[in-house]
Amino acid sequence: MISTLLLNFVAESLVSLMVQGPLQERSHIYPQSDAIPASARLPLLDGTRLHAGFLLALFLAVVLWFVFSRTLWGFRLRAVGVGPRAAEVSGGVDSQKMGAVALFLSAAMAGLAGGVEVSGVSHALFQNLSPGYGFTGIAVALLGGLHPIGVVFAGILFGALEAGAGAMQREAGVPAVAVYVVEAVIIIVALLATAPKGGWSGVRIIRRTRPAANRAAG
Repeated sequence: MISTLLLNFVAESLVSLMVQGPLQERSHIYPQSDAIPASARLPLLDGTRLHAGFLLALFLAVVLWFVFSRTLWGFRLRAVGVGPRAAEVSGGVDSQKMGAVALFLSAAMAGLAGGVEVSGVSHALFQNLSPGYGFTGIAVALLGGLHPIGVVFAGILFGALEAGAGAMQREAGVPAVAVYVVEAVIIIVALLATAPKGGWSGVRIIRRTRPAANRAAG
């Protein structure tokens, strides 16, 4: 997680390089690409401000739920996530290969999300396109319990908070940054609710028993 978080800065710098070089708009004034044609833009859903990317996200969530809960490959991936060493010893799973495949698939879906953002919202690629979606995604995943369907509801909640931040500041005079405080409180409460039974004493028990379990597995 730390490695991929740090690589976000590399990706942002690469995007900045591209929009100031090969992908810069025709007049070469603004650090952004030309607007994509209307035929390449995602259509809006009737009667809403949502575009078709929302339906795509729901579809992918259902697909991931099916893969994780109904396929052998998904079971092996979850096993590697819970305990790579145990998955190798008990199930003969190549944890490094599974981790690499999961990393590439995650990157592909992240790239798809960026494409949806460009084709559905901004209609052009420019510097600072993402105001921190990667970090928000981690919070959404934690709040959703690392479950594809739970992530959908957590994403809708965070999206509503982010969308309402500007209106809250304009109409009620409440600083938009207050939304981040609310999000932090939600995350802390969710983490406390899923903490090991027994609180810190439970954590200490896990720390004491983990070395013995590792020696038994090894």
